[in-house]
Order: sequence, then C-alpha cells, then structure tokens
Amino acid sequence: MRKLTVSRAFQYRSSPLSKDREAPFIRVQGKWLETLGFTAGSKVEIVEKPGELTIRLAEGEGSYGKS
Repeated sequence: MRKLTVSRAFQYRSSPLSKDREAPFIRVQGKWLETLGFTAGSKVEIVEKPGELTIRLAEGEGSYGKS
C-alpha cells in the first residue's frame, strides 16, 4: 500500500466568462509503476466509487498479469 496526499491544482478559465478555480489532484509516479506494467504512454482506466479509485491498464495495454 502507498499513501499519497490529495493536493489542490489551479484550473484556468475555459472562457473569459468562467471563473478560475481549484480542483483536487493526486500525483502518482515512480519506477514501481513500470514494474506493475504502467509504462509511459500506456492508457489507463479509472473506476470511481465513493472514497475509492481503482486505476488499471486499459484493455489491450500491455500484458501484465495475463498468461
């Protein structure tokens, strides 16, 4: 298990009439991702549930865990 901190990122306006705002973000990085099959350029899927995020390789991305 890894513990990370949810930070805030500034989001710029998408149009002159909208307001600037902040949004939460989580940075996930490290060589351990590569060990798990998450190489640079890989596509991922994020499954959302209240209080939980699951990140997995998108279908057809790599062969980690496949026989």
